[in-house]
Amino acid sequence: MQMNALAAVAMVGVAACGGPREARPAAPADARTPADAAAPVAADAAPAGPPAWAWSGAPDLFPAVDLAVEHGGARYVVALAPGRDDDWDRAITLTRVGAPGWTVQVGRGGHLSGALVAADDARIYVATYGRIQSGVALAAYAIADGVAAWAVRLDGMGPVAHSKYRMRAQLRLIAGHPTVFGSEAKRWIEVRDAATGALRSNQRFDPPPAAQRELDPLAEPLFAELDHMLATRAAYAVGVDDFLARHVRMAGASPAERRAAFADAVAALDGVALQRGRYHLAVALVDDSGRLTVRASRR
Repeated sequence: MQMNALAAVAMVGVAACGGPREARPAAPADARTPADAAAPVAADAAPAGPPAWAWSGAPDLFPAVDLAVEHGGARYVVALAPGRDDDWDRAITLTRVGAPGWTVQVGRGGHLSGALVAADDARIYVATYGRIQSGVALAAYAIADGVAAWAVRLDGMGPVAHSKYRMRAQLRLIAGHPTVFGSEAKRWIEVRDAATGALRSNQRFDPPPAAQRELDPLAEPLFAELDHMLATRAAYAVGVDDFLARHVRMAGASPAERRAAFADAVAALDGVALQRGRYHLAVALVDDSGRLTVRASRR
């Protein structure tokens, strides 16, 4: 992944809801200062006012695939510890690969956890949350040694009661400050001060019409199926029409639109790590006598 000189940013979101409920993300306890008590230059240029809504269509594969950003000659990796799907209390860690190397715990969760990471010259910013509930914890860690500089729970869209929920979130640095975009029952944007974690702004928006809501990128459910099937075999193939029927996607799309969508998904997934880096995914879209098929193998 290529990053600019000012900030390295990786964004992840969340998948479909359902299943058991995760513990709410807790902010690290070893922060140097309580950022919420503090008084209230980056990847994106400084906006004239609060940032406008923006959303990336990049697939979110965490925690099946570790998050990684490169900045200042070092690589920073966010990973969920291995474990069973019914274990909701696994460690989520941040590791600096490269001298000086270090690892710190940034949260706890399970296979429905989400994470976000971004970096500048002084700090690594990591957010953790549950994919089937509201609430995001954000913390900053020193580049040099991984010591937590501050940690907060975001205001987000505020308290919400629910029994079934879906949330996606993304993180980028705007004007030098970590900015989280949330898409759940409402959309929201929250900016925190890079040095202190203090709240700079929080915007909340009514949900858009259904046709304008953020859909999970097609690459996400496709990867989930390929990752699952390739755990027990060296190769696997799935027909595009069969896959879309099972996932209830692109019902009114033309063959050309389906071909283009799967070509993009396959391009995004080719070479992605499988089984915690034991293998890598080799995937291609082929035309079998007029029947589009995704063919995948592990290498």
